[in-house]
Amino acid sequence: MNQKRQAPETSVLESYLNPHLFYPQQNLSTPEEVITFLCRQLVKFGYCDDAYPQLVLDREKLSSTAYAANYAIPHAIKRTAIKNGIAVCTLKRAINWHGKNVRLVLLLAFTAQRSDDFENLFGELVPILDSKQFVNRLSRTKSVDEFLALCHDKIEQVSVE
Repeated sequence: MNQKRQAPETSVLESYLNPHLFYPQQNLSTPEEVITFLCRQLVKFGYCDDAYPQLVLDREKLSSTAYAANYAIPHAIKRTAIKNGIAVCTLKRAINWHGKNVRLVLLLAFTAQRSDDFENLFGELVPILDSKQFVNRLSRTKSVDEFLALCHDKIEQVSVE
């Protein structure tokens, strides 16, 4: 029997990635520049206070948030955000992020209020970011709609397998 596919539910990624927090093809050259840039945007749009950039930089000093598949997911150690959000930037050229070549950065901001969203987000991200090839494809996107469409397709593909 042929069943019609239902439209996918809103993903956790989509619920926290607002269009004004997506910055394609940035020309930044160090992890510190990327973190500072994205944190400034989170502060500007009311997701975090002025102390947040330093908290994320301090976390990065403890251990790198870069992964082998060309992406990084920086965040603060403690959940101190005013509201939950994800700021994303793609880079024109890969940068050296503590020994990894990174072209995609997802900076997380979560409030102290506990929920399963943080764990659910990572549950979504693991299959989305599982290969350099797909991360490189994401890093070439020029709009948040294109980025999210690719993520949705990947989530659907994984759920069918």
